[in-house]
Amino acid sequence: MIKQWMTAVIVVAVLSSCAGTATMVDDIYSVSEKGESPFDGTKWISVKNIWCDPITFDLYQESNMAQENLILLDLNIGGAHLIKSGESLHLNINGKIHNLKTVDRVNSIETKPGIYSFGRDLNVYIPAYNVTSRRYLISVNLLDSMIDSNHFVMRIDLEKDFIDAVCSSGTNAASTTYGLSRFRSMLQTLTGNVDVIPGSDAAAESAE
Repeated sequence: MIKQWMTAVIVVAVLSSCAGTATMVDDIYSVSEKGESPFDGTKWISVKNIWCDPITFDLYQESNMAQENLILLDLNIGGAHLIKSGESLHLNINGKIHNLKTVDRVNSIETKPGIYSFGRDLNVYIPAYNVTSRRYLISVNLLDSMIDSNHFVMRIDLEKDFIDAVCSSGTNAASTTYGLSRFRSMLQTLTGNVDVIPGSDAAAESAE
């Protein structure tokens, strides 16, 4: 099994006892955004960089996806990798396995720019690094299962290997459930009702 650590994660872990690190973590993990397209008025929400050791993922939904009970999960792995096509993401939620098929035909590899962060007692430089991404569709019901789980592990199939990512519970920005719950609370921005969301055949199919 490969365990690829992102440079930003290493820096935060090493400096976990330093003053100002909590603010840095809040700026890096589970960052929420929302907006509206000036082109056609489509509204959208997202939470980026949700931590699941040793990878991150983003959650995204826009107006038309909300009507179908669908969420886009964008998987991000530090470094250049070849994530398999087809059912290449597997979720173990309390012992039940969910196999997810990617919606992308090819991998996306992006070079993230370096960051220099100024703090009151600490200055940190994070050099440029590569990130490999693939996207998957999940349902709101599956999202709820992730949030309520006692055991949540992701397996990502690579061309010649795999990565197991252990998702965690907690109340700080670097925990998985924090990011998932933050996104769940934002769903009402698009649906108007966070508790009663109609299901769909497409959502059920993508969640299994």
